[in-house]
Amino acid sequence: MDIEERNNNYTDLLCRFEQLPKQDIRPTFMDICRYPYNRFEEVCSRILQFYLNPFAEHGLHDLWLLALWRVSGQGDTLPFYNKVECVTEEYAEGKRIDIVVKSEEFVIAIENKTTAGLYNQLDVYANHIRKNYSDRKQRILIVLSVFPLLDSKSKKRMAQNAFRPILYKDLFSEVNKELGNYIMSCDQKYLTYMFDFMKTINNMNNVNSERELNFFMQNKERVEDLISRYNKFREGIRPQQVTQIASIEEKVEERTKVDWWIWEGWDLGISFNDKTNRIGIESSYEPTEREYCGEFHIYITTWRKEHWPPYKEAVLKAFPDNIRLDENCGNRVYLHLPIIDGNNEEEIVNALVDAYNKMKKITDEIH
Repeated sequence: MDIEERNNNYTDLLCRFEQLPKQDIRPTFMDICRYPYNRFEEVCSRILQFYLNPFAEHGLHDLWLLALWRVSGQGDTLPFYNKVECVTEEYAEGKRIDIVVKSEEFVIAIENKTTAGLYNQLDVYANHIRKNYSDRKQRILIVLSVFPLLDSKSKKRMAQNAFRPILYKDLFSEVNKELGNYIMSCDQKYLTYMFDFMKTINNMNNVNSERELNFFMQNKERVEDLISRYNKFREGIRPQQVTQIASIEEKVEERTKVDWWIWEGWDLGISFNDKTNRIGIESSYEPTEREYCGEFHIYITTWRKEHWPPYKEAVLKAFPDNIRLDENCGNRVYLHLPIIDGNNEEEIVNALVDAYNKMKKITDEIH
């Protein structure tokens, strides 16, 4: 295969990939408000507590409770109840059960797993439910998780203590099946919150569409070859970028009177408040169609999402000409500053010095 034919094949491959339906990856309101991250599971438990209570203000009545009942294999109808109580973090011999739903006829204990693995003492929870709710006709134990718990230890722990594994997606499926029967009587505000919660959890799965999965399965070797060739291309342009970055670093350090770092020869940056809410500046060259160092990109960034909120207002005010704010990039946040012509070294240095001065002022006042 000659070079032209190979390039045409790659072009065709990329065109077909672009035609695939794109996933909706816009952040939900919960994504935006997820702070601090290590309390997310607790937040989800409180949301479930609210919707599982048929007497709560949402107006969806027993929609969620019925869905949970069905997905846990208890049958199509709920037992009769006059009262349902939903609590979070019920004390159990020094431990806490995430959610407990109780009525006159039944009790449901839920261990909620959104991110962490299953390390909890399920035997303690099972004993607590057995001892304290012995009068209930049905005692149901559930591990509700975003991802399947497939490791042998988790499976054994659940089986030994009679916990049923249930996935969020299956619970949501049951909710959606019956939603039409409840939607007219519900509070629209809480319905919006419910959809946002469900979309947030579904986003965590990041499940590829069937068409996208088939595309990669059918073109695996060609995609891998394209990635390999692109990586070699990046390695080929790196020496030119390394030389240019070193020159920029020298001039910026002379102007700011502080040390900047260069990561792997191409990423020039500096950080502030490293021991508290770390924030900094990163910058690098990007190739264009004609030049290896065609554009220069500068970002204000935090390396952890939870470090961003204290600075957000001040940083956005200091950089009103920013291109865009990316708060949905893994655990990092990037504020993209205007792109600079890679051949204009003076403008690049001035922009970095200006960014440094603004960030130094902000981080001296906010820690």
